[in-house]
Amino acid sequence: MKNIKCSIIEDLLPLYIDQVTSPDSNELVENHLASCSDCQKEYKTLSDSYYIPKETNTDAFQEINNKLKKKKIKTVLSTMIISFLLMLSALLLIFGYQIPIQYNDISISVEQKDHELWSTYSGPDFVSVKVSRPVDVEIEGKKEKILLVYYAKTIGYSFIYDHLENTNFNLSKNEDVDAVYYGDFDKKNLSEEAIKTAINKGKLIWKKK
Repeated sequence: MKNIKCSIIEDLLPLYIDQVTSPDSNELVENHLASCSDCQKEYKTLSDSYYIPKETNTDAFQEINNKLKKKKIKTVLSTMIISFLLMLSALLLIFGYQIPIQYNDISISVEQKDHELWSTYSGPDFVSVKVSRPVDVEIEGKKEKILLVYYAKTIGYSFIYDHLENTNFNLSKNEDVDAVYYGDFDKKNLSEEAIKTAINKGKLIWKKK
């Protein structure tokens, strides 16, 4: 064993490090390394440069695998959350967002009964009735107390519910109103200018006699 040339051992070292040599070759290499400092140095150099311990290799792959699993879980959770939010937004849009029902799609009249104004409505089923407070507006040089009203629906209601006939709704109680207009308006902006704009776009449906 002692007479084996270092060149032979150096040829075997890469195979020995990769653990593909036979038991006899392993014994040959190990016996030589025990007595040859030069080959010991060569073995250390090769081990540090090329050899990756099996445990380290396994840990690295396991770490990569764990990272991929975490990333996949995050992606799935993100997708589920985004899908839920989109579905919720769609439902709110379909059943929550209110749309004014156009005057041409309905039949509406207003009648005064004991100082109260009542509307009689026929048309698509509605989810709410929007009524402004009485607002003083100058029309043709004369101050009048105007009431604005419109019925509202949602996209969902228009598909689910039926047509209504002669549905009554109380518009005002014990208030001195000169005229009622049907038209869209903004409750947050009931300035005289805004009311005039709504009147121009709307329809007069009742006037005090």
